[in-house]
Amino acid sequence: MSSATARTPSYSDDDPPDGEARWRLLARLPSQVEAALLEGLLAEHEIQSVVESVFFSQEPTSFGALGEYRLHVLEADYQKAQGLVDEVRLHRSGGAGLELV
Repeated sequence: MSSATARTPSYSDDDPPDGEARWRLLARLPSQVEAALLEGLLAEHEIQSVVESVFFSQEPTSFGALGEYRLHVLEADYQKAQGLVDEVRLHRSGGAGLELV
């Protein structure tokens, strides 16, 4: 990992201050379980990641979830992380649920 300081991704940070790491959106996932599994896979390969939960809820509800989980990795690790995600997609039937950005 680079010597730059890593911090949680923020959409208001299009241009982070010098010396701070840039985050890149790797995948959008429909469930917390899938996000956690992919986050664990990345951690096994020493890739730092952050899961962002983007949900809207209003009670009572009679329909499915309104949102997604976004998995971010450091810019420096993006290519390696994307390769791992591609391997996972090859082993899934149809690749349903895993949308790469």
